[in-house]
Amino acid sequence: MEKMIFRRLFLGIFIMIIASLLSFVLLYLAPGNPAENILRQRTGEDPSYEEIELFLQQKDLDVPLLTQTSEWLYMALRFDFGESINTSEPVMDEFITRFKATLQLTLITLAFSIPLAFFIGVRSAANNGGTFDHVSRFFTLLAMSIPEFWLGLMLMIVFSKTLNWLPSFGYGSYLNLIMPVATLVVGYTATLSRVIRSSMLENLSQDFITTAKGNGLSQHVILIKYALRNSLGPIVTAIGSQFGHLLAGVVVVETVFSWPGIGKFLIDAVYLRDFPVIQGFVLLIAMMFVVINLITDILYTYIDPRIRYERR
Repeated sequence: MEKMIFRRLFLGIFIMIIASLLSFVLLYLAPGNPAENILRQRTGEDPSYEEIELFLQQKDLDVPLLTQTSEWLYMALRFDFGESINTSEPVMDEFITRFKATLQLTLITLAFSIPLAFFIGVRSAANNGGTFDHVSRFFTLLAMSIPEFWLGLMLMIVFSKTLNWLPSFGYGSYLNLIMPVATLVVGYTATLSRVIRSSMLENLSQDFITTAKGNGLSQHVILIKYALRNSLGPIVTAIGSQFGHLLAGVVVVETVFSWPGIGKFLIDAVYLRDFPVIQGFVLLIAMMFVVINLITDILYTYIDPRIRYERR
């Protein structure tokens, strides 16, 4: 176990650094000038050549790419990601401020999605080929096919513009949470319920289920104690993976509903080519993925004893 954790951490650190450097280099080589974009946004007019050069000097953006990269790596090792070019605020402070909004959206989405997905997935597997199974498979496939931005806009048109029940955007009230959470719950529940159903069906066809039925155990005991328990491995993996995606920033939903999370802020930083924010956010997001995947792997070894035996 200790070797696995050390190996994953070492590989995770390498992936984090490479992902952050690639994002910075690719953005640096893209056409456009961060000083020009930011100054135009602030004043509403095209900046002069002298204003652009002064801005670049003030933000240390006129030094070579290799120098910027090496300085950033040295600072990142101390968890100092510099300051935002646009807001002049520390990148870590910006991340923590917006991470709270994304975490709130993520946890509420999971609180609704996971129980609903288990109900649909388990019941669909128990009634394989039945009416509920066919109906649930149709709607889960439909839900997975609907783009999040389209669903969010439709909810906004219906419940905000037409019925005037909910605010179309904003942050702070529980009413602002309803449409973003509903948009995320639809797709996440559909994806997770299909994983639960397929994993349950795979275990329901095993010999130990036939033995349990021959011993006269009830269907409820067979489903929960035997089939579901042995299906938790892929399910936990799916939950961890999707949790990482949600926590990393539900970019589309945050943009549609103007939710002040890390996803929307990162999109704004890309538009303005705010290099410190992009580098810092990509590294921190990659770090979250590494930690979540490591926790998932550890849980997996406790759920499935065969993995511990094979590693020994």
